[in-house]
Amino acid sequence: MRIVWYLARYHAITISDAGVYRILKRCGLSRLPGGTRVRNTHTKRYEKQVPGHQTQVDVKFLKFNGKGGKPVKRYQYAQSAMPRASAP
Repeated sequence: MRIVWYLARYHAITISDAGVYRILKRCGLSRLPGGTRVRNTHTKRYEKQVPGHQTQVDVKFLKFNGKGGKPVKRYQYAQSAMPRASAP
């Protein structure tokens, strides 16, 4: 609950969700005003029609001493394809 988070963060008061609900109910504030809607959670599915659209490239930075003790920087690449989470 937002009230629990607010009290803990700004006033260092720890109280449970149920405790906040009981206090609000006792004061007659346990319901949202009429006409106020609860927000829907927005979920947007990621879909592409192009093959290979979801690939990941991992880069590993390597540092080691070369000839003469000079530092050498090299990169190692690893590419992987991500499988679809919801296969039909």
